[in-house]
Amino acid sequence: MKSLLIVILTLALLAAAFFTRPSEASFAPYFNQLHPVEEKTNFFDKLKTQLEKSATKDVLTYKDKYLWVEMAKDGQTQYVGAFSHWFDKTQPTHNPLPGAPAK
Repeated sequence: MKSLLIVILTLALLAAAFFTRPSEASFAPYFNQLHPVEEKTNFFDKLKTQLEKSATKDVLTYKDKYLWVEMAKDGQTQYVGAFSHWFDKTQPTHNPLPGAPAK
């Protein structure tokens, strides 16, 4: 009976991961939130910032891994999406254990 319950819960978790993968379209608002456009008074500075931002976004490729998705640049994973959330892999992670070596 316990094994059946474990199998059912595992299948439910896998189904939740599969059906809640973020889409490629949901990456754009996340990327814009990470890289906001600064208020510049000069039209050309604004245009340059927007072009740099769109060029960076265009270089990223969307890879579907069935249970999660990845946005990669030059073969290196930059962002990971799972359970309707995006995670930035380029930022250093906070190590919650005191005294443990940082990655």
